[in-house]
Amino acid sequence: MEIKDITLTVKHSISDALKLLDATAKKILFVVDADMILKGSLTDGDIRRGILSDISLNDIVEKIMNTEPLFFRQGTEFNTALAKKM
Repeated sequence: MEIKDITLTVKHSISDALKLLDATAKKILFVVDADMILKGSLTDGDIRRGILSDISLNDIVEKIMNTEPLFFRQGTEFNTALAKKM
């Protein structure tokens, strides 16, 4: 599986995200713009919280995605990553 297999754009619907989460059996999706720049992350928990807040499955993922995901570039030292997490 490649990273593109678990990405979608900010304009995809929440329903699209649910289908992709189900199809890939992954626990996270990455939300990108047209240039493949990371804009956020989306988990089933984000979707559940959105639904509990009366968000429609037809709304776009941009409304419920995590806009500040914690990420590290390949090669980042473990201690550096751990320090950033805290």
